[in-house]
Amino acid sequence: MLVLSDEPIAVQVKRRTNSDSVEPVSSIRDFLGACQLQEYDSALYVTTADHYSTGQRGAQAAAAKAVELGKMKRFDLIDRDKFFGMLNAVNGANGEAPAWSEHMPWSFQHRFEEAAAINELWA
Repeated sequence: MLVLSDEPIAVQVKRRTNSDSVEPVSSIRDFLGACQLQEYDSALYVTTADHYSTGQRGAQAAAAKAVELGKMKRFDLIDRDKFFGMLNAVNGANGEAPAWSEHMPWSFQHRFEEAAAINELWA
């Protein structure tokens, strides 16, 4: 749960092992049901999947329909690229690791250092 002023926001985070995966509509429907049972009217669903299912019966349509019908005030879907962009995880300032990465385990920090070294070789 996230609290923005006096309004709580339900948050669901899914880590997918396959980077090319698609977040299915069933996950969104399950989360929507949990939100309704707990009387949340705002939700944020974050996934490491490449994208959400699309089409009339896809995840994106289900989230939009919940808002359209007035079941939710807001239902935001954040996929892997949008999430990393929000964290500025791809590159920090001047190709350095982003500030938040200093709180991660050494092996994670090391990946940013390796990426910066590779970027310098290709510059």
